[in-house]
Order: sequence, then structure tokens, then C-alpha cells
Amino acid sequence: MQPQSSSSYGAERQTVPTGAGQDVGRSCCIVRMAGRTVMFDCGAHFGFRDARRFPEFGLLSRAGRFTEIIDAVVITHFHTDHLGALPYFTEICGYRGPILMTYPTFAIAPIMLADYVKVNADRPGERLPYNEQHVRDCLRRVTAVDLHQVVVVAPGLSFTFHYAGHVLGAAMVHMTAGHLTALYTGDFNSSPDRHLGPAEAPLALLQGGPSGASVRHPDVLISEATYAATLRDSKRARERDLLGAVVETVAAGGKVLIPTFAMGRAQELLMLITDCWERNGLQVPIYFSSAMAARALVYYQLLLNWTNANHIHCVFVNVHICVCTHIHTTWMMLAPGPALLFASPGNIASGVALEAFRSWAGSSKNLLVLAGYQVRGGAGHDNLCGGRSGGRSGGERRVEVRCRIKMLAFSAHADLRGLLGLVRRCKPRAVVLVHGQREPMEFLRGRIETHVGIECHAPATGTTVTIAPRRAVPLGV
Repeated sequence: MQPQSSSSYGAERQTVPTGAGQDVGRSCCIVRMAGRTVMFDCGAHFGFRDARRFPEFGLLSRAGRFTEIIDAVVITHFHTDHLGALPYFTEICGYRGPILMTYPTFAIAPIMLADYVKVNADRPGERLPYNEQHVRDCLRRVTAVDLHQVVVVAPGLSFTFHYAGHVLGAAMVHMTAGHLTALYTGDFNSSPDRHLGPAEAPLALLQGGPSGASVRHPDVLISEATYAATLRDSKRARERDLLGAVVETVAAGGKVLIPTFAMGRAQELLMLITDCWERNGLQVPIYFSSAMAARALVYYQLLLNWTNANHIHCVFVNVHICVCTHIHTTWMMLAPGPALLFASPGNIASGVALEAFRSWAGSSKNLLVLAGYQVRGGAGHDNLCGGRSGGRSGGERRVEVRCRIKMLAFSAHADLRGLLGLVRRCKPRAVVLVHGQREPMEFLRGRIETHVGIECHAPATGTTVTIAPRRAVPLGV
């Protein structure tokens, strides 16, 4: 597909999700405006090992002419479902154009991508989609940017990054192509938490820039819809619920497994748990099974201006926390007595999280806490859907699940209230929803069209959404 040229104000805008259309995982969205084509995010899907693990790049070019077609790739944050396919796209598919991401994302990307390589290498019979050298070569092509910095990558094409909460370095991105604009949210959190602030309103977009001359609403708002049909209860109530279940379990001698990715929710939940331990004088050990944990702390300390600096310094400064090696983790799983383990990945699709789940799931004394979104293909999703069995890794080994399972929404995503709030503030010409399941997305689409009065689409992967131009108004001259 070739970029479409546009010389008039009323040019069409096209959006094509090549991943995460009516699904969560392998986020990748193509936006075409004013003769420019941009790829937002380039993620991997943890639930698949076949061609579905990466975006459908063939929709762009069967001949692999990606550098000719795409003017820029923009990565919103370091999570694997938004970043994990980038080395494949650059080093295997051959894309050589501009790549933009924030400085924290650029700093943490090598850790996340190396971990993705390791997870795939640990799967028996797995063919690696790319290796560590590919990761290094890919990241040499990246340009790191600051918040609010206007980055011009081609004549008439620029980007401005805005704070999105969610994880360290996450950004919403405002794109300007000629006279047209788009706002791509990536993943964002409209509420503050312990270690990060809430997403900011893109003030330059809403107020017309530093001069404040006029209000410029985006032509297209492309928004995540992970929790499109969810209204979260009180955060304090969720925290009390979690801590009550955890304390009850360890007091009875049970073990608690909290699957979580090593950066993001891990820091938030560690703060919550360690504070509870100190207030209640608990001596039960807390294990953090990830080599990334110690490195993560370094980046949080170096990038304090992106965090809630009053709290982040004490994340791992606690006598109860042990960042353990794989051998230590194996010993800990078999040791008697109560314990709490943070293990990655968060969807229990592989790694230490899956090993611990299989080891502890058979006892009714133990507790599994699902604190984040569970994608298809992991043991967490299977259990939420009613299948009381373990996940798959190196075969179809099944585990009977007797442990208690508690699902609590600690994901750093906007809920229905936050999503509608952003739409009302931005007042775009049209909204395109991505990164969510079909039924909740359709619910949100109906609410936006009925209650806000804005055209809204919830396309499947591979579906082209064309936003018609604004109707011309005769001047009567």
C-alpha cells in the first residue's frame, strides 16, 4: 500500500491496526495522513508462538519495502506487547527509517528485549525470531526524545510526546502531518499511583501551543481500550482486599504467588506489600524472582523526574525482600513455610511464574493473585475463564488447581471513566479504538457515539478505517 497524497484540507485519514485489533497483544497501528505513513508501536503477543506472535507486516508490503512505505516508527513504552517485535521488523524485515521513543523507554528497552529473547530460548524446540545481536543492532537505530520536544522527522511530519503514566517513560504521542493531527494514546493511566503520576492532558494540542492562539482538536484519536467496559472500584478498597487475602494466607502458612512483569506493576505492588509488612511486623520473606529487578531499581533512581520521587527510592530497600537467582527460586518453591513470590511474566505463559504456579497450585493453602490483564495463551487467562488447569510450556502438562485465585485490577490502564474523559477533553473528529477485546470495545464505541456524539470505530486487525474529510463550508464570497 502506498501513502496517499493530500493537498486539500479535507483529505481522508486512514488507520489500520496490524496488531491488537479487537485483541490485547502485539500492538501495532498504521496511520496515514497527508501523504505520510506512521507505525505506532511494534509489539509481540505472549500468547502465541506462531506467526500470530508479531503484527501482520505483510499487510503493508508483501515485497518487504517497508522503508519506502513507512515514514517513522514510534514506540510508546517498553512493554513487550508494544516493543517486542521491533528487532524483528528492523533486522529481519529490513526497516531502516526513523524510530522514536522516550529516554526511559530507550534505557529500559535492552533489558525487556533481552528478557524476551531469553524466555523464547528457554522454550524447548523454540526457534528464536531474533537474537541478542539483533536487539543491539536495532537499538542503535533509535532516536530518544524528551517530553514536549517537537521532533521533525520529515517535511511536514512531526511528533510531540506527552506523559502517559502507565509505566516509567510511557507516552501519548501527538502527530502532525501537514494540516492534519492525530493523538495516539498507547497505554495510559488517568489516575495516579504510588510510583507514577496520572497521564497529562496534551496541553499543546488542547490549547493551540505556547501562544494559546486557538484550540486545535485532533482529527483522529487512537485510544487503547483495555478496560473499555470496566468502572474500577475504590483503589483503597482494592488494596485492602489484596492485603487481607495475602496476610490471611501467609498467617496460615501458605504461599502467595503474584505473577507480574519485572517493571511497572511490580514496583507498585512491592511498595504496597512492604508497607503492609512493616505496619504489621511480619517476618515472612518476600522473593522477587527476576534478574531485571536490581537493574530496574537503577533506572528508577536515575529517572526520578518521571516518577513519584517521594516513594520510589525505597522500593527494594527492605530487609524482607530477596532478589533471587533461578537456583534460589527452585529451592524457595520447595522450602516449607509461608512465602510471597513476585515472578515474571505477568500472564504466567512461561518462566518462573509458570514454574511456581505448577508447584503451588495444588494446595488449597496457597493463593494466586492476578493483578494485571491476562492475555490469551497464559495460565492466568485459562483460570479466569474457568479452566482450573495449568498453562503450557514444553508440552501440554496440566495441573489440577486447588489454590485460591484472586483477580484484582491493579493494571495501570484507564477505565471506562478515564477513556470517556479523554475523548470529551480532546473532542476529536473521530475515535479509533485498539488494544482491547471486541465486546468491551463495542460497548465503549456505542457510549462514545451515543453520549459524546463523536464517530467511533473498533476495527479488527487488518481492517482499514477511513475517516471521511470534514464537509466543506461555502464561504459565500
